[in-house]
Amino acid sequence: EEQRIEVYPTCSGFGGGGWLGIESTSSATTVDLGVFVGWRASASVEIGSSVIGAGLSAEASAELGVKATAELYPDFQLLEAGIWLDLYVAIRASYWAVGVSGSCTIAEAGLSGELLAKFLETETEVSGSLSGYITVLDIISASFDMSFNTSF
Repeated sequence: EEQRIEVYPTCSGFGGGGWLGIESTSSATTVDLGVFVGWRASASVEIGSSVIGAGLSAEASAELGVKATAELYPDFQLLEAGIWLDLYVAIRASYWAVGVSGSCTIAEAGLSGELLAKFLETETEVSGSLSGYITVLDIISASFDMSFNTSF
């Protein structure tokens, strides 16, 4: 999961990827699999020269994925299944002049969520998390983080 393959053919636009992990011992074979689709876009514009100028840039991305862990041997058993979502957007300004330069975040926001079910022998555990943040003009910032965990 940490070493996943990402494919975005034009470095932006639609893409995706995933991972596949197989662990085999003499008593069991387990597979860990994940796939996702994503979208990325960015643009920037600058005016001025090397002496003085300013620029504006924007970027956005979204990713939706599913993952599962299953035991294949000796008997098939689904161990975990999950889904996740990541969203991001930002607009930044920059400036430069002889001897000075800087930048400012006009607006930036991110949202991440995950839902995971673990299928244990005696019960099923369901957990989820949702977090997000927003920054406006590098001055105003807010964030939240929530989660739940239940069994049945």
